[in-house]
Amino acid sequence: MSTVVALGGNALVRPGERGTAAEQLANLRRAVAALNVLLADSGNLAITHGNGSQVGLQVILYAWATVACSLLLIPVAGMGLVYTVSALVFGGWFIYESHRLYSRAVRGTEPRPMRVFHASITYLTLLFVAIAIDPLLPF
Repeated sequence: MSTVVALGGNALVRPGERGTAAEQLANLRRAVAALNVLLADSGNLAITHGNGSQVGLQVILYAWATVACSLLLIPVAGMGLVYTVSALVFGGWFIYESHRLYSRAVRGTEPRPMRVFHASITYLTLLFVAIAIDPLLPF
């Protein structure tokens, strides 16, 4: 099981505190002790700054920006049909997985962030393969 923990900002300042560095450090020590228990229980712990929907939104923005940049290679580098189709299909899949993560985080179901991580790695790998193959083909 994967556990995602948002730690930062308001998580480090308790009600009634001023938010000094000493107070935040003491609160961080308490949080780390609790995280050790979670890590022992789940074995897979991701720590983020912000809540699940904030992180999911950042992932969506990253996915759209990555796909947009990959599509810029078509006019700039004169990429052909294989690259164009690959960038559109694999990019659409990566964006879909990113939106799926956000949707699951907002609904409160298990977001499965590793699925998006694997999708991003696979997307980039397939895109690089398309970059390598595209100039070798006659069309």
